[in-house]
Amino acid sequence: MGLHIDETTGAFRGHDITDRWECPDWFDAEICENVTAVYAGPATYYPDSGTPFTVKQQYVFTDLSGQPVLIQYWPAFGFACPWFETFAEAMAANPTGDFDCMFAP
Repeated sequence: MGLHIDETTGAFRGHDITDRWECPDWFDAEICENVTAVYAGPATYYPDSGTPFTVKQQYVFTDLSGQPVLIQYWPAFGFACPWFETFAEAMAANPTGDFDCMFAP
């Protein structure tokens, strides 16, 4: 599946923007229709090797058929990817391992 695990860590510090957030038109409609909360702010990543970097991110929380799913959205780069609490939940949502991120046109 092309998975890679290293010691990279990150820290996110955001604030609630749910009441004024607009779902990008290129997001999957099911996600837009099931947003429960959105937080925006800086995320700093500390790579296993290399220099730390900070980017603006939005954490989009959804409830998809009773399954909570976090969509990690990188607005400046035009992509968003789902994150799950456990690897088992991620595999259950995407058993084929296909790339399930969304990209702006």
